[in-house]
Amino acid sequence: MKMRPLRTLAGAYLLYLACQQGRLFLRGEANTRGEAVVCIVSGAVFAAVGVWVLWREWKYAHAPDDSGEVADDSGEIPDTTDDSGDTEDGV
Repeated sequence: MKMRPLRTLAGAYLLYLACQQGRLFLRGEANTRGEAVVCIVSGAVFAAVGVWVLWREWKYAHAPDDSGEVADDSGEIPDTTDDSGDTEDGV
């Protein structure tokens, strides 16, 4: 399985920031109306971008390899021998 941990971590951090902004708003720590609007808007943007980043990373990790086959996570070494019986002259 392919994985890009930095981007995954970035997406998770954006979701964390969205939760923090939501807590500020729900606890009433946003004192003015402007601060409440900033908490709501920034929380929504952080959540949307975080979900988008994590979704793209999930798609990337589960995409087929360059060979056209989906990555096998079983840990077994695949059999790559050619048992077709063809010879060099094509007979």
